[in-house]
Amino acid sequence: MTEEPTVLVVEDNSADRRLFEEAAAEVAFPELEFATDTWEAVEFFPTLSEDSEGSDTAAMPALLLLDLDIPGDGGMALLEELKAGSAPCRRVPVLILSSEDDQETIDRAYDLGANAYLTKPTDYEAYVALIEIIRDFWLDRIERPSYRH
Repeated sequence: MTEEPTVLVVEDNSADRRLFEEAAAEVAFPELEFATDTWEAVEFFPTLSEDSEGSDTAAMPALLLLDLDIPGDGGMALLEELKAGSAPCRRVPVLILSSEDDQETIDRAYDLGANAYLTKPTDYEAYVALIEIIRDFWLDRIERPSYRH
């Protein structure tokens, strides 16, 4: 990759956001952006927002880490909207990072187009290890799609 990727973390719990941010800093994770609900998250995807006229879709995140239990329409609705949207939105990898671990929820997330379903770690060391895996696999090995038309 030639430019530093941006990772959007959609998480409404301030303690979880802080934990993610601290762990990410420890492992030299790329730039993070945060949204706390579905409405804020949509603003990072210009082709989904109502005010998309003249927007630069190249500024979209390279990766989305999405909690399911967020205010607004919820994580599943956001996932569905992204994967049903235009090509640039559909191409952004979406990793679900949730405390929900029932099989029905996991299956639904994959059916809607999630690229991976990860259960939130319960301690800091596990969080750091998970973030390293995300960095090494999802950010070092994927190519960002071209957003030019």
